[in-house]
Amino acid sequence: MAVLGLRGGSRDGQSPRKRAVLLSLRYYRGELRRQWRMSLPAMTLPALGNICLFYLTPLVVAALVGHLSGGGESDLAALLPYVLGFSGLMLAGEALWRAGLHFLNRTDARGIERLGERPHRLRITQRDLRLLRMAQCQ
Repeated sequence: MAVLGLRGGSRDGQSPRKRAVLLSLRYYRGELRRQWRMSLPAMTLPALGNICLFYLTPLVVAALVGHLSGGGESDLAALLPYVLGFSGLMLAGEALWRAGLHFLNRTDARGIERLGERPHRLRITQRDLRLLRMAQCQ
C-alpha cells in the first residue's frame, strides 16, 4: 500500500497516474480471465490470420518461383495448385481476421459494460475511483 508524501506522490515512487493505470490493467486482466471463451479467440484468431497472410502466402509464391525457375511446366494444370493455395490462404487469413475482430469486439463490449456499470462488483473504492479519474484528466 502506497503512502502519500508531501508533494502528492507516494513514498514508493509511483505516481498516482501509474497506480491508476496498473489498477486498470489489473481489472482488465481479470475481465479477460473471466470471459476467456471470448478473449482467447480474440487474441489467437488475428494472429493466425497474420500467419496465413504474411508468412504462408509468400511461401506459396516462393514455391511457384522455384517451380518455374527449376524448369517446371508453366501450363494451367501445373500452376493451378499454386494459385489455389495462394488464394485459399489469403481467404483463410481474412476470414480468421474477421472472426477474430468479432470476438475482440464482443470481449471489449462485455468488459467495458461490466467494468463501467458495476464498479461495486469489482470492489472499487472511492480512492481507486479518484485515481482512475486523475489518470483520465492528465
